[in-house]
Amino acid sequence: MSRNLRGTWLSAATYVLLCLGSTGCELIAAPDATHNQEQEPPASGGCGDGALTDAEVCDDGNVADGDGCSAGCAVETGFACDGAPSVCTNIDECAEGSAGCDTNATCADTPGSFTCTCNDGYSGDGFTCTDVDECADGTDDCADDATCTNTDGSFTCACDAGYEGDGKTCTNIDECADGTDDCDGNATCTDTPGSFTCACDPGYSGDGVTCTNVDECLDATDDCSDDAACTDTDGSFTCACNPGYSGDGVTCANDDECALATDDCDVNATCTDTPGSFTCA
Repeated sequence: MSRNLRGTWLSAATYVLLCLGSTGCELIAAPDATHNQEQEPPASGGCGDGALTDAEVCDDGNVADGDGCSAGCAVETGFACDGAPSVCTNIDECAEGSAGCDTNATCADTPGSFTCTCNDGYSGDGFTCTDVDECADGTDDCADDATCTNTDGSFTCACDAGYEGDGKTCTNIDECADGTDDCDGNATCTDTPGSFTCACDPGYSGDGVTCTNVDECLDATDDCSDDAACTDTDGSFTCACNPGYSGDGVTCANDDECALATDDCDVNATCTDTPGSFTCA
């Protein structure tokens, strides 16, 4: 180490000895010789110089990771490198078909990699996707009056019998108004939610789909007078007062032929009225 009597820096490793005349000398840290200087480029023949050697797979002229050629001059996963300096490009595994995503998943390319995401209606990690049964899970949007049917990756909605619509909205069909019911011609159709009912009209009996005439006269369900004759009709009956009586058939009153002079007694005979008739004596 040399000595200077007027404050000259004397180098000693990373420290210098500062001597100020007769006051003595002091050992202090030396200024950084590399301060504000650019980093030296890699030595020729090393990784990062842009030239390929037998020990290097790629060399893009830098020692940074994440650009396809690693700091150790190895090709990073998901990239392909060529030339010197090496030019590295991302491999699109989705386009190449090498990703391995499930057939029911969507492949999305990313720098150096890719992602697999199960499509709507499927669940899984993207590499294995299984169908979601929306009907069983209750995640469908079918109407309450519709039937949900699971399909591969989706589902369908169909309105139940007696309803119409797209399956997501269903409205009641009025079969009675539409004339699509199967009620008998002698029955009354009544619309109900999703269906209808048939009831035989008065004077008929059956299940409403088939109705037959009731013979009220034979069944003695008529209301004719005891002095009237019952006659069955289709779905009803008629009452007619017997001879010697008058009325509407439901109510019959005896005719007094003697008083009405409708008898046929001889002028020299006496007419006597009887219920429904008369006698001549």
